[in-house]
Amino acid sequence: MQKLDRIAIVLSGICLVHCLAIPLALVVLPTLGGLLFESHELFHAFLLVLGMPISVVALVFGYRRHGHGNIVAVGTAGLCLMLLGIMHLFGDAGEVAATVAGALVLTAAHVMNMRKSLHH
Repeated sequence: MQKLDRIAIVLSGICLVHCLAIPLALVVLPTLGGLLFESHELFHAFLLVLGMPISVVALVFGYRRHGHGNIVAVGTAGLCLMLLGIMHLFGDAGEVAATVAGALVLTAAHVMNMRKSLHH
């Protein structure tokens, strides 16, 4: 199931790059600000809907192989942070912070999952 971990890492990375690039793009390209903001929300929702099942399956299969529940807990925390980000509960800055933190935490969980799976 390392393939699913790798796919989930790529999706988290895309989300991370997207989240960090949007604020920069809004500063550099103010004429496109409105267009980017609308697609920004849809893009996050799309990535989460696509990435969440992949992450869950990869983490569960990894857990079945290596038995380290802490990795699943870290992945769950990352997914929850990403969900909080797209819910817009904390304003734009909070959205970016939660989403970036979630993507990093989720990526760390998948890296740990891959490493532990290799050793079992």
